[in-house]
Amino acid sequence: MRSRVDALVALGVPADQAEVFVDEDMVLDLAGHTLLVSVHDEDMTGRARGFVALGAESLLGDPAALTALRAELTARAGGPTTVVVRLGPGHEPPEPLGARLISRYLTAGQDVRLTDPAGEWTVRRYRAADRDAVAELLLAALREGYRILGDGPVEGLPEAYVASLLDREGDEVTVFTAHHGEVFTGHATLMYEEDDLTGTPQLELFDLFVLGEWRGTEAGRLLTTSAIRHAREAGLPLRGHVAGDDDNAVTVAARLCAAGWLAAESYWELP
Repeated sequence: MRSRVDALVALGVPADQAEVFVDEDMVLDLAGHTLLVSVHDEDMTGRARGFVALGAESLLGDPAALTALRAELTARAGGPTTVVVRLGPGHEPPEPLGARLISRYLTAGQDVRLTDPAGEWTVRRYRAADRDAVAELLLAALREGYRILGDGPVEGLPEAYVASLLDREGDEVTVFTAHHGEVFTGHATLMYEEDDLTGTPQLELFDLFVLGEWRGTEAGRLLTTSAIRHAREAGLPLRGHVAGDDDNAVTVAARLCAAGWLAAESYWELP
């Protein structure tokens, strides 16, 4: 056990977290690779998905180790499972592997430009009267996310999840809404969470959406500013994600990096 804990600590995992991962049989020694693996039965889809949360960078160039990994995760899942790997910033799978990018994460850097409301623009905290408008956009984001994954959620579960998010607003969830005069133009929804590997508290920008007719206006910058300032006041890092690998996702990620966001981990589905 001690050697496995030490191997995780060498990869940047705090010792107490490493001991938990070892106790839960999440550490896999495979052909010289130390991996942190798990299998989840996702509530939203009812499907099993195998994850490699740490160590995949060295694994992806080793075909024999990949075959052994698939066999191990299939055994743990009790049947075939999709395999997803988490890669650190600057890493991508070898092109011949044919992995599919699911999402890339970014963190808000200190140089992100902030924008203050002017004219008829206002940004405020969520109110009960905003529920229907915000819920509709959160539902659209969830459905799009599962479309990208290729998994259809179980009927009724996205609606229940969105309701639970908004019921927790002011606790683990914070929502900002942008308005031009009295017109709702979009929202930013943040969730408190802890990093899966280190346990470090952080805020995730779960969704930021500006209605079509208001894109290109101040709405997006104002919502982003509110999210960043909220995170800084709480003393927590803020991260967000861009889902998918289509041209729009590439453009959005590039625009964010140019604006001062910093590349973090990415998630890839293996063929």
